[in-house]
Amino acid sequence: MNQQHDELIGVAEAKPAQPVLADEGIGLSLEEVRQLLKDKHELAVGVDDPMLMMVTLNNAFLSEMEKLLGRHRQKLAELMGAETGGLTRGMKEFQEHLSRVSADGFTKAAGDTLRDSLESLTKVKQDMFWLAGLIFISALCNAVIFFVGR
Repeated sequence: MNQQHDELIGVAEAKPAQPVLADEGIGLSLEEVRQLLKDKHELAVGVDDPMLMMVTLNNAFLSEMEKLLGRHRQKLAELMGAETGGLTRGMKEFQEHLSRVSADGFTKAAGDTLRDSLESLTKVKQDMFWLAGLIFISALCNAVIFFVGR
């Protein structure tokens, strides 16, 4: 067991500690973690401290999570682009249809209104003619009664 331990230590000594994701801006480098522990807890951590393996594992996790989020963002952008394009096309078609229907409908409604107004004016004219006749007859009756009654 000591031999296995020594071999692991030898492997660790042979590979210098390097920041896993510092260049990508994800996670902290091992040196940043060591400095953070020194500043916050006044604890000096050596470059071969096993606790730094957690930094490597966490940075690897963050890297994989960033890849996953990137794929999700890409698929979401594709989906939103497709849906938005379809919605935009549908709205344009609806707007064109509505303008055609509105123009045709407006023309028909205006024609109907004008026709109804003309019919109403014709009826008013006829009624005015009859009312004028009634007024004339009423005036004649009043004149006859006035002159006969004297």
